[in-house]
Amino acid sequence: MMNKKLGYVLTTAAASVMLAGCSGSVSVGGSGIDQQKLQDEITANVKSVVPSVQDVAVTCPSDIALAKGTSFNCTAAIGDQDLTVKVTQTDDEGNVEYTQDQALLDLDKLQRELNAGLAKQVGGSWTTTCDSLGSNRYRVGALGSDFKCYTTGKSAEGVSREDLPVVVTVKDVDGNVSWRAQD
Repeated sequence: MMNKKLGYVLTTAAASVMLAGCSGSVSVGGSGIDQQKLQDEITANVKSVVPSVQDVAVTCPSDIALAKGTSFNCTAAIGDQDLTVKVTQTDDEGNVEYTQDQALLDLDKLQRELNAGLAKQVGGSWTTTCDSLGSNRYRVGALGSDFKCYTTGKSAEGVSREDLPVVVTVKDVDGNVSWRAQD
């Protein structure tokens, strides 16, 4: 039997958007990585996975020598947030692989997961809102970082809540998160 308050709720949901096509060739036959070509490739990749965001700018360091195993970071500014992209050279010819170091969370998907999780665990109907930290529906989250969402609804037992804080913790770059409602 449930008491009249919403206790802590804990679950995991995957809400991430991953960069696709995480490899490419970016050399131009010179002595180093073609910075502009790499930035353009990562920008196109980001725009392909977050098409609703028009404001994407990628910056990578210049003067990266061709050397297998060399790693460096680029920064993808997605709206008002920065996503770190780790680039590793796979050979001495400018072929690279890149991965994101943080989760890129799709807040629409996360909000739906939180609504469904609350409905499953305490019944009723819920509406959740998470702050995107900008003008888009995505949020960059460092591993282990927390942020709050707020949910409103009524449990199956008739307990109503408005703006109930839900703390979301980013678990991995795949977008797995844990969350708990704070009563």
